[in-house]
Amino acid sequence: MSLVPELTLTGAEQQGQRFMTHAGATSLQALRKITATTLIKTSFTPNLIINNHTITRPPYDVYSKGAQNPVSLLIGSNADEGQIFIAGHKITPKNIDQVLEQEGFPNIMVWLLGPKTPATDAEARAAAANFNTDIRFRWDMWTWARLASKDNRQKIFLHKFDRVPPYPTGSIYAGLGAAHGMEMPYVFGHLDQRPAAWTAGDRRLSEDMSAYWTNFAKYGDPNGSGLPTWPEYSHANPQLMYLGLQLRPGPVENQAHLKQIGRFYSVARFVMQHTYMVITGAILLLIVIILALAMAIRRWRLQQTK
Repeated sequence: MSLVPELTLTGAEQQGQRFMTHAGATSLQALRKITATTLIKTSFTPNLIINNHTITRPPYDVYSKGAQNPVSLLIGSNADEGQIFIAGHKITPKNIDQVLEQEGFPNIMVWLLGPKTPATDAEARAAAANFNTDIRFRWDMWTWARLASKDNRQKIFLHKFDRVPPYPTGSIYAGLGAAHGMEMPYVFGHLDQRPAAWTAGDRRLSEDMSAYWTNFAKYGDPNGSGLPTWPEYSHANPQLMYLGLQLRPGPVENQAHLKQIGRFYSVARFVMQHTYMVITGAILLLIVIILALAMAIRRWRLQQTK
């Protein structure tokens, strides 16, 4: 959060001022006089922010220092989270970097961590979706679980929902896979509220997920009678639960890329927290390079005169 200006108090205030301008108001009093029907036509993205009051530090810092409340967690992500963020884009091997940058990813992040030369449009689309999934969700949940599991006062249960709901062609959900929010009808037992060719396996998955979530709400542990064992995530046993037509525990996938993302964020945090030191170091390094080049040129000239 500390790397995004809009997620700080000052940045959020500036975002609010821009919203007021776009809404056609010149003051807070004028903004309050605008009807709700008119106001909601002005786009706005609400965010959790570091406001130095209710949230005083980035969650990463809190958990890395073990300063969080000792609360057990049931957290996770879906296999195709990123599909929903690229649904409106035509993605090709030539424009994939530009599309990712349009989605808000810095170009240096795309250059260092992004997909490498997909061959076809289908591969480009899949790569863009996976990149979105890893950056926006999978790394966050994996990192949250790793940091929180260092505290023995709480239990951590990590999951990946990978069932692709059987929505028919023509549905607004068709083709999105196990995208963002696709697990919700299963958790709450709402399958019949959305028209789809639900199978006996889907209904069984819904019953099991509802039971897991209810058990966790009651006892801080999703496990219970008649359910496949959901292992607790820990450094000794870093297992998550795969929630699909077959419920099974297993290791976190694609950890190499997740670790790359972690290293990128570590460097970014260091630069943000030690800007003066980094600038000074860069200047000193530049001076050393210039001096080295000057000495090399001088030796070359001396050799030429001989």
